[in-house]
Amino acid sequence: MKDDEQLPQGIRDPHLPDLLTVAEVATLLRVSRMTVYRLIHTGELSAIRLGRTFRIPTHAVRTIMDGDAPGAGPADDDPPGRPPTA
Repeated sequence: MKDDEQLPQGIRDPHLPDLLTVAEVATLLRVSRMTVYRLIHTGELSAIRLGRTFRIPTHAVRTIMDGDAPGAGPADDDPPGRPPTA
């Protein structure tokens, strides 16, 4: 990917802070805040703990969006435990 050409407008914004809140990351990734917390706790999204809150570096969000994060890859269409559909 060349620079920020495919990133959502919020990520391309040169005025975007270096650290984002969980709520901001959830909005950018279009997931729930709980999903962001899960990504942090599993190590798929790096974060900085400040007291009782987390701040996520912008570059970590870019990594997730690029699909370069550990465990990132194509979504499995068949849920675990179910036989593949034909």
